[in-house]
Amino acid sequence: DGQGRTIRRVFFLCFEYCLLVNMIIKIYQLFIVLFMLLGKFASSSFLQYEEGDECDIKRSHRTCQNVKKCPTEAEAVRKGLEPDICGLRQLQLVCCSKTVKKSISNKKYLLLKEEANNKRKHIIKRAAPGEKSRRMCEKYAESVYSYEEPQILLPGTTKVKIDNCGIRETPLIVGGELARPKEFPHMALIGHSENDDESAIINWQCGGSLISERWIVSAAHCTATKRGLAKWATLGDLKVLSNDDEEYTDPVTLRIVERVDHPEYQSGRGYNDIALYKLERDVKFNAYIRPICLNTDTRPYSGKAIASGWGNTKWRGSSSQDLLRVVLNLYDTNECDNAFKKAQKPGILIKTPQGISSHNLVCAWERGKDTCQGDSGGPLQIKLKQPYCMYSIIGITSFGDECAKDLPGVYTRVSHYISWIETIVWP
Repeated sequence: DGQGRTIRRVFFLCFEYCLLVNMIIKIYQLFIVLFMLLGKFASSSFLQYEEGDECDIKRSHRTCQNVKKCPTEAEAVRKGLEPDICGLRQLQLVCCSKTVKKSISNKKYLLLKEEANNKRKHIIKRAAPGEKSRRMCEKYAESVYSYEEPQILLPGTTKVKIDNCGIRETPLIVGGELARPKEFPHMALIGHSENDDESAIINWQCGGSLISERWIVSAAHCTATKRGLAKWATLGDLKVLSNDDEEYTDPVTLRIVERVDHPEYQSGRGYNDIALYKLERDVKFNAYIRPICLNTDTRPYSGKAIASGWGNTKWRGSSSQDLLRVVLNLYDTNECDNAFKKAQKPGILIKTPQGISSHNLVCAWERGKDTCQGDSGGPLQIKLKQPYCMYSIIGITSFGDECAKDLPGVYTRVSHYISWIETIVWP
């Protein structure tokens, strides 16, 4: 036992001695570090600096800052590098490099802003199909009114607002009849000739509808006929080859300078039978000349619609010299398709090998009443509640089977071609 106690005592003495030696070594190292720091501080001239003061060391202009506010020195400390301390009272104060923030001058900012705005102006927001058509419809409706000087001029008087609406407010009654002055101010009479000479014989074979200051919509099968191309358009007229109506109308005849058939139209077929004709100049609107609105509704049609034109009054008869109107019932396209298939009319079946569909065609009919030859390209229209005194074209007269017989007339559905029309008429 005595020997064991002696060994344990010696062991503890050695352990205490080692701890003492280790402590002395650490104290010595700390003393050396403090001595070096004090020597460094004693040799410097900025020991009295406060936070925010400018300290000049190593010929670099820096500011005395808390190390926590100086990212560059804080990063150096994390890497084990020694910072340049600028005060004894607060060892956390170090010489911090001045951060130079690159700022955009006001002038440069304005230039950049202007450039961004210019780029924004060049980004064209594509309007949804039909949006332009509806907007232009409202614009053209303003032409229903004209402003004239009062008959008796008094001091302070202004122009009088005149309502030029010629649309009938009476119920739609089936039966062909003469159109009234101003009733269809969008109606266009399309003339064909073999040359551009004004003295050439013009054959007025088709109809059309004015839809803007410069463009008319008609049927593609009217563009080129045996009697030449569609080269002339008369607006604001009621009678063909007659001056008897000049008291009630204000007609104007213009050249057609561009003809655009729908790219998918095939001659002899009843699909995509639609064309746009560009006039030689803008038309001045008045009480007798005003565009029709484009119908953008893609839902099935029902009810009644009005067809207008200078077509033949009977199958293989002569053309009417007067603008006529006829009220027709809109026919379900499925029933229309079945009627044509049941009738087994070879000419019709060739025109519509895929049948008659509501998405691109409209059927209208009333026994004993129909559009006929010469009405081709003319409008099938409905009266709008708003805007005031405006029609909306839902169809373009395309084809049928012997005027006013037992089968409906078929019309190109305008709403199916709105996007195509808008890109050309209002690009």
